[in-house]
Amino acid sequence: ETAWLNDACIHFYMNILQYSSTETKNDPSTQHHRFVDPSVISFFMHQCTDEDDMEDFKKGFELPTDGKLFIPVNDNMRLGANWMIPNSGNHWSLLAIVMEKGSAVAAWHFDSMRSSGNIKAAGDILNKLSSVF
Repeated sequence: ETAWLNDACIHFYMNILQYSSTETKNDPSTQHHRFVDPSVISFFMHQCTDEDDMEDFKKGFELPTDGKLFIPVNDNMRLGANWMIPNSGNHWSLLAIVMEKGSAVAAWHFDSMRSSGNIKAAGDILNKLSSVF
């Protein structure tokens, strides 16, 4: 039997990473690293479609002003993907963004498979997030 790494596994591990972060344990208001739930990014990419949606998203999504943002990327998160089909993505990678003074100053995409298609999804996420920064 084959077992795939799915949204629930990624969500669970991102929560562990966020909780185990020493600054979060001591004082959540000093959080410098943000491990983003894949469902948040999926919602952002596919359901925030106008200015009002983006404003609502900004209110509920706290970006670290200085630190790192870690975003799980699935090939189903790219713009134009058929996201209505549950679990239709087939590969995960990681987008890491460095924040300084509230702006993204650097970004890296980590992918174990060359030509996976996730680079397009990571680029779409980064471009759309630039309207939030």
